[in-house]
Amino acid sequence: MGNVEAFADLDEAKLNQIHLRITVLSALGEFLDGYDLLIIVGALLLIVPEFHLAAFQVGGLATAAYGGSVVGSLLSGWIADKLGRRGVMILDFVLFVVAAAFAAVSQNITELLLARFLIGVGIGGDFAPSYSLVSEIAPRNRRGTLLSSLQVFWGIGGMAAGLVGIVLFRVGGPEAWRWMFLSAVIPAIIVILLRRSLPESPRWLADRGEGDKAAVAADMLVPGSTHNKLALLSSQPPLTKHTGRDLVRSPFLGMIITVGFMQFFNTAGGVLLLVYGPLLVTELGLTTKIGGVEFSAIEFGAFFVGTFINMVLVEKVGRRAILWVCAAFQILAFGFLAILGHTDGHLIVYLFPFVFATNVMGAVSMYTWSAEFFPTHIRARADGILFAATRLGAVVIGLVIPFIILIGKGALVMVVGMIVEVLVLAIGLIWWRKETRGISLEDMPGSVSMRSSNTSQMT
Repeated sequence: MGNVEAFADLDEAKLNQIHLRITVLSALGEFLDGYDLLIIVGALLLIVPEFHLAAFQVGGLATAAYGGSVVGSLLSGWIADKLGRRGVMILDFVLFVVAAAFAAVSQNITELLLARFLIGVGIGGDFAPSYSLVSEIAPRNRRGTLLSSLQVFWGIGGMAAGLVGIVLFRVGGPEAWRWMFLSAVIPAIIVILLRRSLPESPRWLADRGEGDKAAVAADMLVPGSTHNKLALLSSQPPLTKHTGRDLVRSPFLGMIITVGFMQFFNTAGGVLLLVYGPLLVTELGLTTKIGGVEFSAIEFGAFFVGTFINMVLVEKVGRRAILWVCAAFQILAFGFLAILGHTDGHLIVYLFPFVFATNVMGAVSMYTWSAEFFPTHIRARADGILFAATRLGAVVIGLVIPFIILIGKGALVMVVGMIVEVLVLAIGLIWWRKETRGISLEDMPGSVSMRSSNTSQMT
């Protein structure tokens, strides 16, 4: 019996409350990621004058969590493929709680940088196992919708942080940034408690040769169905007999490089819009500091709109088409602002939310694709590598943009945004040719079932 037949009940199942519950518990990690990112945007406005930070220190503090998330995503992807998705999704939040509390009581920039880095390790460690788990339990024709919904929660988390940040900014005084960091601890603890009830991925269990446990886990997902096929897994050897070295073999290495570069450049454009948008509009004298916080909240509202539109369209249009259209729109918008933004700076305020909405639509398409294309035994590692590419893009642009703002003000920032999106579109049009919409995970190019099926036909 091949993989496709074994998991047919899961692929063709109707969406039910169990699917939604697992998706929501997984999405709470994205909620906290969005919450933490907007909290640092508001906190920077208070931290910079308190610690008298230079431009390079501002860039380091803004991107420390991104750097930590690179480490966290790479480590968690490897661990999640070896030990399972569920355990990693609990431990990474324990680390986040400790690090967020440390950030709130930091006494100098060194301690704060370390705390922010560890926060990033915890947050980055959640992406690969969460996306892998949702991908592996979702019905085939609803998989893109469920995966896209994770980023909707990221936007909700950002909007929640915006509201909290505005309140604390107004009533907390110069030390309000400490309460901003501490406010993330409570939702993180709630997530830890709720995730204890998560099941393990039946596909991962079967891949490890634990067919009996896989059948039980699958029965939880599709209660009341016929599980004769799933029960046969208990008498089978592991469905895969290869290792993580498959990551550097065709077709996986080529797609990691292609999509990794697209995610790197697209995230650079996104960070330019989101993290430095408030600083840019305040540097240009377009608003006050509190106005900068409110502007960031508006951008997170745009994030929510963009991710929601992606969730609606991803199964109708496909992952690649959405990215191509979004990258093209950003090229035009950045170019327009580079030419005319200096004549009326308020164009930046008006257009940034729209451009950011399209940026995240493209990003979500790539996140969805990366959780689908790779086989179970390397899925989390591939997800971790590609997520690390997004955060590397954030780190690079985060360190560079403060100096670009000082040198060229708004126009040069827009030129940089246009360049990175040109690269995204060019790479996507030339090399990204693998669509995953509506395909079973076991029918993806290079999957185990495809190879075993081809072998059986040859013999």
